[in-house]
Amino acid sequence: MKQAPLSPELLQKYLLDECTAEERDLVEAWYASLQGTSNYLSTLSEAERNRLQQETFRHIQHQLATSRPQVPVLTLLRRPWLGVAAALVLVAGLLWLWPTRQSTPTEARVEGTAPALADGQVHFVNDQPRPVMHQLPDGSTLWLHTGASITYPSTFAASQRQVSFEGEGFFDITPDKKRPFVIRSGEMTIEVLGTRFNVKAPPAQRIFEVAVVSGSVAVSAADHQANPQKVVLAPHQQVLFETSTKRLTQSTLPVQDKKEIYEPVTVTFEGTPLDRALEQLDKRFDVRLHLANPAMKTCQLTADFEQQPLPAILEMLCASLDATYTMSGKTILIEGAGCD
Repeated sequence: MKQAPLSPELLQKYLLDECTAEERDLVEAWYASLQGTSNYLSTLSEAERNRLQQETFRHIQHQLATSRPQVPVLTLLRRPWLGVAAALVLVAGLLWLWPTRQSTPTEARVEGTAPALADGQVHFVNDQPRPVMHQLPDGSTLWLHTGASITYPSTFAASQRQVSFEGEGFFDITPDKKRPFVIRSGEMTIEVLGTRFNVKAPPAQRIFEVAVVSGSVAVSAADHQANPQKVVLAPHQQVLFETSTKRLTQSTLPVQDKKEIYEPVTVTFEGTPLDRALEQLDKRFDVRLHLANPAMKTCQLTADFEQQPLPAILEMLCASLDATYTMSGKTILIEGAGCD
């Protein structure tokens, strides 16, 4: 059964240590259930429970502090939403919207194989037919494409934050000059301090790609003679690593009429029918958006998305419509019931 998200008021009480013992257990059990199973808490050792408590506190504190000034405001006709700050809350990698017409919140579907914890290492796989968001212990986030996986320590070391990654994913790294963020994908290593970039490194692919949206990253790999190679990428640059020749090739990304799905955009809808809203997104992103149910076309949307990538926009739209979407290549299909 899907675990209902908690109110922001209760989360704030948790941060201020004003919860009753019952409320504290409720918050910690709720966060534990986000790992993918409702009885997850009972499977943890005392040390793991203590770690979870600290992690819960850190995630709630981070999101309440950072999400409010930037969160998009979203309204659907005949589904009025309460107050800007309380209407949309981002907590522990999930998005919720509180509609006045429903007794329980609507949860955005940020899914995937539940993170597995073994020997202090967390392993997460996206087994969903669309990109999903995952949050790391330092607050960094990434959107994993279908089949992508990441492995990382439950607590990062004091000197660096190192992860192993396979597949395609968009990283948004929390800045920390004292602890560089290091990604290992096959024979390629990516080092960053704080930036946004996309990685394509499926194990079976002959060419790996790294493209930078903001900040800078250093990409390194050894050649056939084990000599080190290293390139530093600025925004709108990419590097290709050929797994057969072991060669790194740097280039500037050409200016495109349409953005990649991981590139953030600002878009506003004012009473816009859903089909027209999707047409606008079609024009902004290099994808094709379709509605499985024609009855959804007339759902009218008022929304203000500030610097959001397409997966985040779609998650919030689907949450508000009680819908879902799948992605195959550049084709996205949204499925759900029509508006009342």
